[in-house]
Formats: sequence, C-alpha cells, structure tokens
Amino acid sequence: MGAAITRREVLKSSAGILGLGMLGAYEAFAMDKRSRFKIGACDWSIQKMSEVKAIEVGKKIGLDGVQISLGSLANNMHLRQANVQQQYKDACSEYGISIGGIAIGEMNNIPYKSDPRAELWVSDSIDVAKKMDVKVVLLAFFHNGDLKNDLKGTQE
Repeated sequence: MGAAITRREVLKSSAGILGLGMLGAYEAFAMDKRSRFKIGACDWSIQKMSEVKAIEVGKKIGLDGVQISLGSLANNMHLRQANVQQQYKDACSEYGISIGGIAIGEMNNIPYKSDPRAELWVSDSIDVAKKMDVKVVLLAFFHNGDLKNDLKGTQE
C-alpha cells in the first residue's frame, strides 16, 4: 500500500487544482473575442458614405465592423454591382474588419412608401446581402420617408 495522505493535503491540492482551473477559464474567456461586444459605425458616420475606403477608416479608428451603404442616386446604388461587392470583400480581408450591415439611406429622401425605386432597392439589397454574407439591411424611414402621423404611408 502507498503512503497515507492527510485531509489537509487533499484540501490543499484540491484548492490548487481549482485555482488553476479558474485561471484557465478566465484566460480563455478574456482571450475569446466572441465574448466582447463588437463596435461598428455607419459609413456615413465616418464620412465615407458609399466608399470602399470606409473599411480602411473603420480599421484605423478601431472598429470591428462598418455598416455600408447600398449606394446613392449619384452612383445608382453601386453595391448592386459584383465588382463593387468584390472591392468591399477585398478591403475587409485586407483590414480584418467585417461588414455589420447594409443600409439604404437614400430612402430618407426617396421613400419606400411612395416611390417604386425604393421597392426595387429593397429587393436588390436582399440579394446583395446574401452575396456578401451580411445578415442585416437597414431600411431608412426618416425625413421624407417618415411614417409618423402618416396613415396613408403606414398603410402602404
């Protein structure tokens, strides 16, 4: 038979093992990026609306992601073009940043409730989101698109 072990020794070694286990769990938690909030901003908030450069700026200011715009009237909602989508994907790979969502800010001026172009943009944004593996599309309803106290617009 082996040497006898005292209760004190068992408690001492148990406390040590428990402490090491807790430390390991803490380190795993602290090092796991999924355990923290991710911070992002809209491309227009960082003054790069509808610009691929928004990804680089987002990285420079410490963001985890950027919500990008589908586009504008001036560029005919250019994110619908495969080459523009690829530019964003390449920038995300280069800078290690993700796309948090796609926004259609132009709907603030050209409302979904009253302009058929907006309906097309919404439909197209779903296809773009799928192609870019993005799960969120922001539909803007401010300014001309506001539905507050607009029964007809709300019904539409």
